[in-house]
Amino acid sequence: MPVPLLPFSDAELFNSVNLALPAWLLLLVAPRWRYTAPFVTATALGFAALYIATIVPQLASGGLDFSDLFSYEGVVKAFATRSTVLPAWLHFVAFDLWTARWEVRVSRLRVCSLPGCFCCGTSRIACASSKGKFAL
Repeated sequence: MPVPLLPFSDAELFNSVNLALPAWLLLLVAPRWRYTAPFVTATALGFAALYIATIVPQLASGGLDFSDLFSYEGVVKAFATRSTVLPAWLHFVAFDLWTARWEVRVSRLRVCSLPGCFCCGTSRIACASSKGKFAL
């Protein structure tokens, strides 16, 4: 059990990541609906909290060796460990959803179109910040 006081296995918590799909669907289908932003924000923060709940016990027990994360082999070794996969995936989902939420907000400022934001990769942040529209 990766989270103290929660009776769920890593596999069950991993499957809970599918709960982010409604947030993604709202961002794609109804980005300007008044309930989309609060729902996506709550979903992203929920996954961020779950990430913190999975990573803190590992940090407290000394289960993570950060010195290994500065080489390709070290990262491969870290992700070969089951205890690292769930926190890493939760981090990815929370951060990616939060970034998508930001992209919708930026598209409202007419920095770029919403489809353009989703398709341009990480260059969209550099583009928006260079135009002085970088707002979280």
